[in-house]
Amino acid sequence: MKKTVTVMLACVLLISTCLSAGAATFTDVSVSDYFYGEAQTLAALGIVSGDAEGTLRPYAAISRGEFAKLTAGMLNEMDEARMEKGASMFADVDSAHWAVPYINYVAKNNIIVGYPDGTYHADESITYAQAITVVLRVLGYDETTVSGFWPDSYISKAAQLELTEDMQFDAYASITRADAFVLIARALETEMYAGKANLAASYGYTILEDVVVLSTRETDASLAAGEIKTLAGVYKCNDESLLENLSGNKVKLYLNEKNEVAAVAPYTDYPTKLVIKKWLGG
Repeated sequence: MKKTVTVMLACVLLISTCLSAGAATFTDVSVSDYFYGEAQTLAALGIVSGDAEGTLRPYAAISRGEFAKLTAGMLNEMDEARMEKGASMFADVDSAHWAVPYINYVAKNNIIVGYPDGTYHADESITYAQAITVVLRVLGYDETTVSGFWPDSYISKAAQLELTEDMQFDAYASITRADAFVLIARALETEMYAGKANLAASYGYTILEDVVVLSTRETDASLAAGEIKTLAGVYKCNDESLLENLSGNKVKLYLNEKNEVAAVAPYTDYPTKLVIKKWLGG
């Protein structure tokens, strides 16, 4: 009896979450955390990184100096911001403060301008209202395009843009680092004011959502080094560490201007896993 071999691809939903390969590892972050995907996205893009102990301290407040750095990262202007080192633009920020380059950068670009008395309060925590205002400014909104009284007007606009979806907060409370990560990650993919391309596109990234990885060189010898085969096509990734153990996972891909994989972000809610089975029949 003639034997035939049929290869069947079966898609099954995993009830538990899985850690996508290439994901950053933080000792105080779990794959089940609500902000996990956003934190991984920002880490993959070089916008956030852990401290010396490998922690993100997600539920701690974030300072105004730290948020200035995140803002520069959101704009993909970290290198330009670092050139702003030197004399501080604010009376209460010593020129030796680690955040001076980022604070000077956001101030010069009228994103975070400080207080009327010429101070910045770099080490004070930033509030939800302030963080939301900064993010909307980055997206091209200001007092001429957001009508009403601050901060309600900005909070309403953020809700309209779904930047704060599912967030419960007091406008004047200190924003947590976790919520800041979520806010910024969402902003990267939000259409900017007047229909301009989103921030990810503005600095060269194209985002592919819900990409199922069929194989990498680990599982398919026909692929070249660094190549990834997906249902959307075959892509090149210069950093092969991003692709380790990735076959079968559902991810979000960030493609650069050369259409190469620049970052891989995992999905945490019921990701799709491909199971390959061989069936023998006669």
